[in-house]
Amino acid sequence: MIEIPHLEWHITHNCNLTCQGCMHFTNHGHNWFVDIEELENWYSLWSDRVSPKFMAILGGEPLLHKNLVDIIYLTREMWTQPKGSRFELVTNGLLLNEKNHKDLPEALEKTNCALSISIHSTPKNIKYVDKLSKVFKILDKWKESYDIEINVNDMYNNWATAYKGFGINFEPFDHKDPEQAWKYCRSGHECFQLYEDNIYKCCMTAYLQLQKEKYGDLLSEKWNPYLKYTPLTPKCTDDEIVEFFNRKAEPVCGMCPKYPESLSARFKKNDPLIPVSFYEKSNRNKFDHFYN
Repeated sequence: MIEIPHLEWHITHNCNLTCQGCMHFTNHGHNWFVDIEELENWYSLWSDRVSPKFMAILGGEPLLHKNLVDIIYLTREMWTQPKGSRFELVTNGLLLNEKNHKDLPEALEKTNCALSISIHSTPKNIKYVDKLSKVFKILDKWKESYDIEINVNDMYNNWATAYKGFGINFEPFDHKDPEQAWKYCRSGHECFQLYEDNIYKCCMTAYLQLQKEKYGDLLSEKWNPYLKYTPLTPKCTDDEIVEFFNRKAEPVCGMCPKYPESLSARFKKNDPLIPVSFYEKSNRNKFDHFYN
């Protein structure tokens, strides 16, 4: 068994938010939910070979998946983690309610799965704050009744974009300096994704193909070199696994910005509650061929 630092996966690409610059591209309105049988197959291909120090279930918005509780139990059952490891469910939390997720706290407790709530908007966004305050009341009740770890992460103030534009106007930075991009990587160098049997370096490499599938030939040709990225496949050797997880900068890193931390001051952060249709209509003159 090879110990690896990190592994995470989408159980859906659907999301209730449209966070500007989402590196998982779930702000583009993709529609997909993994079948639990398919997910079990993904697990079986790797769970006897690698042991993640940190693993996470996410999306998209995982609370949208009707089989979320079963997936949490399946994950704990099939994966072996080293001592001192961590298992998380990552969610924006806004869809959490006691009726639809009544079995979730017990599943989190029994599997020792932490609940990570990510904040994606400013405190000045009254509608967002109102939704979140209702969620925190539910979480306070859960903490009284269950032994579960709940963390809140401020993603809003740590925001930076990893690409330019939206939809068919979506483009990479394409600066041909992967070493510098790696140095300031927004994923923190540990964003390994399990998707459709394979393991990818990061969320951008894993889900870029979704953009190509949605927009086809309308997608900028600047993405073509990055769409050729080759993930780690189940046919790999143990030596290839070790090499993959120790790999640093490579050509695909050139799609991301060289200095992402400086970008948050240059871009206005849009309201994540705005539906994807708003952005599509905003680009309607360039989307006409796509819609027809």
